[in-house]
Amino acid sequence: MKNTLNTTDEWLRAAADASLDALFIAKGVRDEAGNLVDFECIDINSPAAALLGMDRDKAVGQKLWGLLPINRADFFDKYAQVMASGTALEEEFPFEDPEKKAKWLRHQVVRVGDGIAIFARDVTLWRASEAHLRESEERLRLAAAAAQMGAWTWDLKNNRFSLSEGTGPVFGLPPGEGFHTPEELVEAAHPADRDRLAHALAEGREKGTPFRVEFRTTWPDGTLHWVECRSDSIRGAQGVPERGAGIAMDITERKQAEELLRQNQAE
Repeated sequence: MKNTLNTTDEWLRAAADASLDALFIAKGVRDEAGNLVDFECIDINSPAAALLGMDRDKAVGQKLWGLLPINRADFFDKYAQVMASGTALEEEFPFEDPEKKAKWLRHQVVRVGDGIAIFARDVTLWRASEAHLRESEERLRLAAAAAQMGAWTWDLKNNRFSLSEGTGPVFGLPPGEGFHTPEELVEAAHPADRDRLAHALAEGREKGTPFRVEFRTTWPDGTLHWVECRSDSIRGAQGVPERGAGIAMDITERKQAEELLRQNQAE
C-alpha cells in the first residue's frame, strides 16, 4: 500500500484491514436463466486471510464453499435470502476445520450490489467463557439450594427487590416468588419480629450500612421457620448507596438445635 492514501479504494482497504472482523466479499453466480446458483469470493481483508491461513490472491476467485469450511446446504439458502430480501443475517456457527484455531464464528451477512459481504469474528474464547460462566452459575445455584439460601438485589432508588430463584423456597414459596418491596418482606415476618426487621431495612437503606437480622416467618403450610437476612450496599461514583445485595437463609434447623442445647443445659 502507498504511504499516502489518496483514493477511496485505498481508504476502504485500510479500514477493512484494520477491522477486527474477517471480511469476505462474494458476488452472486447465476446460470443462463438468471438463477442464483453460487457465490464466488472477489475480495477478503487481512483478518480473513489470517483466519483462512492463505493469501488474498489465492482466495479470490474461489467458491465460498471451497474457501470456508462450512456446509453449502446449510448456508446457501440463507445467503440467497439475504440477496433476495436485503435483510441482514447474523448468527453463530461452528467452524468445522480441525486445523484452525477458531472453533466458533459469529458472522453478519449483508447484501452488496449483486453479491454479499460477510463479516466474521472468532468467538471461540467467548463461547468457552460463556459455558464456564453457565457452569459456575449452576454450581452456585445448586450450592445455594443445598444451603437453603436465596439472594436478592435491592434497587434503593425505586425501593424494589429482584430475587434469585432460591429465595422463594426460603419462605415456603415456589422458586422465583417472594417479596418485591421491603414492606412485603416485613409483612412476611412474624408480627412480633416485624419492627426489628423494618428497622434494619430502613437503616440499611438510609445509611447504606450492612445489616444482619433474624426473624420468624410462617410458611403457607402453617409451619413456623426462622430466616436470617444479611445485606450490604453498593455505592455509586459519588459515594451514595445505589443498590443493595443480600441473602436470605432458612436457619430453622440451627435455631432448633440451639433451643435443644439450652434445654439440655437447663436440666
